[in-house]
Amino acid sequence: MVLSTLPRLKCKKKRKKIIEVPIEEKPEEGEKKEEDTKEGSEIKTDAPKTRQEKKKVIHSTKISHQLFSANELSEDQVNAYKKIEADMTAQDDLIISTANAKNELETYVYAANEKVSGIWKDFGTKQEKDAIEELCGQITIWLYDDGADVVRSEYESRLKAVKDLAEKLNLRYREWEEVPPALEMLQLTINSLRNEAQSKEEKFAHIKEEELQKVNLQCDDAHKYLEEKMEAYQARGKANDPVFLSSDLKMRTENLNINCKKILNTPKPIPKKEEPKKEEPKKEEPKPEEPKTEEKPAAKEPTVEMDTDVD
Repeated sequence: MVLSTLPRLKCKKKRKKIIEVPIEEKPEEGEKKEEDTKEGSEIKTDAPKTRQEKKKVIHSTKISHQLFSANELSEDQVNAYKKIEADMTAQDDLIISTANAKNELETYVYAANEKVSGIWKDFGTKQEKDAIEELCGQITIWLYDDGADVVRSEYESRLKAVKDLAEKLNLRYREWEEVPPALEMLQLTINSLRNEAQSKEEKFAHIKEEELQKVNLQCDDAHKYLEEKMEAYQARGKANDPVFLSSDLKMRTENLNINCKKILNTPKPIPKKEEPKKEEPKKEEPKPEEPKTEEKPAAKEPTVEMDTDVD
């Protein structure tokens, strides 16, 4: 329930009722009567045809109204309504989750009962399979009797009980299919990384020998892990618990590949560029001084004496 601060208006609206009333249609004046073509006889026409029309009649009813505002509620009233809303939501969630738990139990029981005589047939002892079938039968009867309407925890506890028996067979079946390819992938990864670490290729020449030795040691550890369990793996039976887990093999493969590739993918060091030597500015050699020439005094022009006597 969500309370709004906007005013609420309680009002009585006008309601419209529609009543259909048939109306007869009168024949138009001037309609000609049919006449018989035979001589001396007249035939009267049939009674005028009528057509019904539906006429809408509207009846209005006045409804009183009253103005009501949510702001008139006190804080205690608002909190009380909020609590009611929260309780209703929690109750709805509980009903849904209980129904889901019941459906999950019913689905798992039917599936497990079918697989025991199907794909799980070779992956469990007779005692294990009989126990699963017996428990599934008991739960099926209970679901349609006392367990038709119980609390969620009842469904969850019975689901856990049947899973504790059935999942052992399911694990053996799944790992029987998934372990061989995971085992092969780990062995291929070991061989590939070891070959790269022992390679004399140019792309690995810059990696230090100590680092390459770390790759070899990690590959040896992974290979030793396989050798220790390989005999038990080869002698395994379908009804026995798996020696290897596919998830464990995949994790080992991934970790080995990541750790070794960090070393093998070490980039080559970038050669240092030789900085060009700065040329020292050449010292200017002093120019040889030109021999100083003594300036000779300028030669005096000869003066000519002229007679200036006037008669």
